[in-house]
Amino acid sequence: SDLLDHAQESDRMKTAFIEHVSHEIRTPLNVITGFAQVITNPDYQLDEEDRNRMLNDIGKNTIEITNIVNELLEVSEEESREHYERSDSVDVNQLCEEIMTQAGMMNNGRLTLNYKNLLDDGYLLRTNRQALEKILTQLMKNAVKFTNEGTVELKVRERAGHGGVEFTITDTGIGIAQENQEKVFERFYKVDSFKQGLGLGLPMSRKMAELLDGSLEIDKTYMKGTRFVLVLPS
Repeated sequence: SDLLDHAQESDRMKTAFIEHVSHEIRTPLNVITGFAQVITNPDYQLDEEDRNRMLNDIGKNTIEITNIVNELLEVSEEESREHYERSDSVDVNQLCEEIMTQAGMMNNGRLTLNYKNLLDDGYLLRTNRQALEKILTQLMKNAVKFTNEGTVELKVRERAGHGGVEFTITDTGIGIAQENQEKVFERFYKVDSFKQGLGLGLPMSRKMAELLDGSLEIDKTYMKGTRFVLVLPS
């Protein structure tokens, strides 16, 4: 019956996911079609300002739909991958600086962003740069999105005795209840169905970490928000 329960739960999540994606696309689509009808209707007398505002909204909502579709395509591409070539020599500090700059733009001065690099100068990691960048970007994006006040920190260090590098992303956000900490890595699962996004970022990030022969976990001992731990072999 465990197996059956799991299958039913998986089906339910899939259905909820399809409904959710449909809703996420329909909302901006309604804006686009609504304003397009107004703009092209000769009976409406629009002044320049109204017209420009509507065109601007049409543009913004078109980008939103494109982003949703791109995310779906990216997920299906990642799903079909068997492995990543670990053939890049990545300057970890340089990559993390870039990730912090991106996070800063998204954060817009709202939270305190900290970066702690405990690696030697010029430390190079043998991995796949594109995949690592995607994982870190996703984790930082999540941390900023689900933290209302306080701090988001990215910390990098060597794993003593294990070889490899450990990245921790720690926030003072809403946290994830113990019983949901594994579920967030399941496709289509969303802790908060009202938050924007498709709920695919974390499952995809874990899959990519595993394709890099690494792991992505939640630190269950951290209670002041959420802490993700990404470990990659060197």
